[in-house]
Amino acid sequence: MNKNLLFRSIPKVDILLEEQEIQDLIDAYGRELVMDVIREEMDALRTFIGKCEEEEKAKAQIGMLTQNIKRHAGKLHEPNMKMVINGTGTVLHTNLGRAPISKEHVERLAGIVSGYSNLEYNLEAGARGERYSHFEKESELITMDMFPSEVKNLFWTFLLNSFHEHDYTNESYFDEYSKKNVFIKETSYQKEQFKNYIT
Repeated sequence: MNKNLLFRSIPKVDILLEEQEIQDLIDAYGRELVMDVIREEMDALRTFIGKCEEEEKAKAQIGMLTQNIKRHAGKLHEPNMKMVINGTGTVLHTNLGRAPISKEHVERLAGIVSGYSNLEYNLEAGARGERYSHFEKESELITMDMFPSEVKNLFWTFLLNSFHEHDYTNESYFDEYSKKNVFIKETSYQKEQFKNYIT
């Protein structure tokens, strides 16, 4: 097998650029990206020929150059995230995107995120606001009394770990936490519970 002949049979870049399929790629993705893909695929082809010991396989790979260029360019524009089936038995699976969002909420979000929104703007005050303020009303309905003791214990453990470098009895630290955590809004009663629990 004469590998020098095989290397010389690889189409030159200017010849490839004259092919209609390559021209279509340039129209779709731009010349710069297509040129990068061509170089990468030609380098890969040379590497393949260099390692290949069967002439017919090497010739077949050369004949697939244009198709490999098309596949490579298309893959760069294909979304990497895809729908999968969760067969693990774990409903809230972090690796699989946690919990699915209902179509109703997706449609609602699409109508908002496809344009500008008042994410950090208070429309009533006409001034800058806080992004978490949109959940304040809902979070007020959620208190620690609604959860079982196991969840409460986990919550207290989290708070202890969060404040382990501070003076736990200092109310300012608790207030600072309450400002940042809008998902569980503590009442004055629960604030006292917290102080009693850690002192």
